[in-house]
Amino acid sequence: MAIRGVFHAVPRSAFGATIRTTDDIARFLAGTHPVRSPAQLDVADAWACLGALCAHFELPRVMGIEPLAIPDQLSTLYIPAYRVPGIASALEQIGPGQLAAGMAALSAAPPADGAAWARDQRGLALMFLQLKKLYRACADNGYDLIFVKSKGAPGH
Repeated sequence: MAIRGVFHAVPRSAFGATIRTTDDIARFLAGTHPVRSPAQLDVADAWACLGALCAHFELPRVMGIEPLAIPDQLSTLYIPAYRVPGIASALEQIGPGQLAAGMAALSAAPPADGAAWARDQRGLALMFLQLKKLYRACADNGYDLIFVKSKGAPGH
């Protein structure tokens, strides 16, 4: 069974107010909480390659990203709204030439969980651009982000 990654945007001021407990977060991620995610990006099993690309670009580790312990998830990270604009700006600094060079380096030494994505350079480039777009939209709207890795195929 593949490990899949999904980014969930959290509406402004919902985290800590309407979404307070791990049960609230689990319900939000499952889509059963009254608060709905205004944007999501399912990166499927490309999460390892996206992470390797970000490491290749030496994007700074952003302070304030908090791991969360949510039942039935392999890992969950909370990215507070005040950190999102800095990440979005760092991602936007990566131009097409840098992306191509990063993907070439990645295909030469792919992560164990991302060999197929490292070979699919067009698909990975499109996924990276979607990630940039998600971060920019969340920065512009003041959204928090939650990134979740879980077992299962997309849609399960």
